[in-house]
Amino acid sequence: VMKQVTDLQRSVKALREQRGMTQQQVADKSGVARSMVGRLEMCRSGVDAGTLERVLAALGYRMTAEAVK
Repeated sequence: VMKQVTDLQRSVKALREQRGMTQQQVADKSGVARSMVGRLEMCRSGVDAGTLERVLAALGYRMTAEAVK
C-alpha cells in the first residue's frame, strides 16, 4: 500500500504541471498549505490521505481505494 501511495505522490507534480498550475494555485484550490503540496510532491512523510485526496481533487482527479487479495 505504501508503494502505491508513494507512486501517487510522485505523480502529483506531473499532474500539476500538465494542468499548468503552480503549487500555490493547487494549494489555494485545495485548501492545503503550499508547503504541504511541496512535501507531497517530494514524497515527504507527514502527508495524510485526506490531504492527498484534496490535492488530487484540485487537479481534477478522484482518489479511490480498492482492497485486493
